[in-house]
Formats: sequence, structure tokens, C-alpha cells
Amino acid sequence: MAELVGIGPAADEPFVLDEAPAPTPEVETLPEEGEAPLPQGALAQADGSVILRLRYPVVLKYKQGAAGDVREEHYEELHFHRLTGGDMRAVASAEAGSRGVVAIARSARVREGLMQRLYDRMDGADAIAASQVVAHFLGTGQTTGR
Repeated sequence: MAELVGIGPAADEPFVLDEAPAPTPEVETLPEEGEAPLPQGALAQADGSVILRLRYPVVLKYKQGAAGDVREEHYEELHFHRLTGGDMRAVASAEAGSRGVVAIARSARVREGLMQRLYDRMDGADAIAASQVVAHFLGTGQTTGR
């Protein structure tokens, strides 16, 4: 709080002015030219990665050991990163029907076998959103003009 002297009912009484910063309006960040927009539920991080909160979380169950204990893994979000040249090579060498899943796995830094299981159980809207995040990194957004 700042103190302004000489202003107020009497010159010897300090007048206190609240200097709290004015709230900044929320501004939508527009994608760069050629960059696909992020889907709803995706949050860009300061390091350039993107966290996608799944609309419909997925639970994977595993049996462990001879006793058959069941272990559960809960997936409520995926953390995506930009793809490297090695990631792109892995995507290109994957079977045609699984290239999208491989790209999501590599970007989310999840083992491909695990991502296959997770992807198969994801809601369709979440699967599409995950693909849109990868497209965002690859700059495959819609083009305008001619």
C-alpha cells in the first residue's frame, strides 16, 4: 500500500491508496500460422508441452503375480511433448493402421504397447483431441487463402 501525504480531510492525516494491480483480462492465444489449434481441455505449458485432460478418464487393470492381485492405473490426463526426428521415424515405420497411436504414444512419452491399450479404451472425443494435440505440434492446421 502506498501512502500519499497532503491529500485527505486534513493535511496531517495520511490518505492510503490501494495499489493492487488491476486484473488482466484473459486473452486467448491464437495459434501460429500453419499451427493447428489446441482442442478443448488442452493447456499449453510454459515449456511448450501440452497437458490434455481427458473428458472420460480411463482405468487400466493388471493382474500381478500368482495370487492374481489386481493393480489399477488411472489416466485422467496425458502430457504431450514436441516430436523429435527419431519419433517421426518411429511413426513412419509403424504399420499404416497404427501410425496415429504411435505418434500419440511418442508425443505423450508412453510406451507404445501401453498406449495401444489406453487408446483402445479412450472415449472417441478424447482420442480425437489427442490427435489434435499431436497435429498442433506438427503444424498441420487448416490453411486459408490460396
